[in-house]
Amino acid sequence: MNEDEVGYALRLMHEAVLLPDFWPEALPQVAEMCGSDLALVCAVGEHGFAAIPSAGQEEVIGEFVRQGWDKRNPRMHNGLRLTSQGFRGLITNQMMPPTLLARDPFEQEFAPKVGLDFEAAQIVSSHAGAHFILAFNRGRTRGPYSQAELASLNRLVEGFSSACSFALRLKLATASQILDTLGDHREALALLSATGRVLHMSPAFAQLLGTRLDVRAGHIRAIDPVDDGELRALVSRSCGGALAPASKIEPAVLTRHAGAPIVIHCLPIAGAARDFLGLARAVLVIDDLKPIPPKGREQTMRKAYGLTQSEARLATRIGTGESVRDAADAEGIAFETARTRLKSVYDKTNTSRRSELALLVARMSNR
Repeated sequence: MNEDEVGYALRLMHEAVLLPDFWPEALPQVAEMCGSDLALVCAVGEHGFAAIPSAGQEEVIGEFVRQGWDKRNPRMHNGLRLTSQGFRGLITNQMMPPTLLARDPFEQEFAPKVGLDFEAAQIVSSHAGAHFILAFNRGRTRGPYSQAELASLNRLVEGFSSACSFALRLKLATASQILDTLGDHREALALLSATGRVLHMSPAFAQLLGTRLDVRAGHIRAIDPVDDGELRALVSRSCGGALAPASKIEPAVLTRHAGAPIVIHCLPIAGAARDFLGLARAVLVIDDLKPIPPKGREQTMRKAYGLTQSEARLATRIGTGESVRDAADAEGIAFETARTRLKSVYDKTNTSRRSELALLVARMSNR
């Protein structure tokens, strides 16, 4: 590659850093200029493995993941080892011990089958437990990368590395500023990474810690074990993978022995999974349902949904954290009567579970 080609390839990748949907279009052009069959950007770390390949190479990467090579790839482990030892520059699979190359199933079976015989890769940036890697691959007919080719690729990677480090800081700062702006309205919000790690939280969110919630090893956890299981499942569904556009993620409801429950939503950030350098994957939103006079809640529910007085009282009790049995005892009615009455409440309010009723009571209470 001459200097003009290096400059053009850098411009393509800089544009993709800012516009993630451009990666599949940019990478084939970069691969061709670099004498490669495949160019790949990927993130490796505690969140697992995520990659964006050249357009048309998605099936190769899909098969790579299906066979588990994202977890036991000798090239990746060798590269991380050399980097941790202070090596700087592109790492090729030819730098692996010859005995390992000769007997490793990945090198002898998978790589030749899909045309990934030779690789040159480097970590371009690291942040929050994740390593961001740029890799070039080509088949056996082209042979290993020459020293002249590696020198050109190193110039390209050096320029790209600076852009990645800047983009990581910029994207996180921008997301945090948006969160703080919303937090000015007393919203309890937290920005989460792909593993559910807290990247940033609003002051209102921080004030809720220490009662029903806490932060352990960088993750939001509920103090009650049952609540914690529900919260962790919610975060995993929201941060852990791609969701269909129509997917609905039910909130977690943390009950209290006294007072209103805490309702927690986890909202995936649109398009985040396609953003190679976008650390933020979801926003955690907490509704701390402040106690208000029961009569006010009951009256609002009766007017809005045509509930009877007894149904409104039961709906308010269930919606603010009481169990059906406790609500029945407080109302002086049989448990089965309370269940029948609750079914009528569900029908009239178009809800089907306690968490939905809790959200409804909260919304009506704030009007």
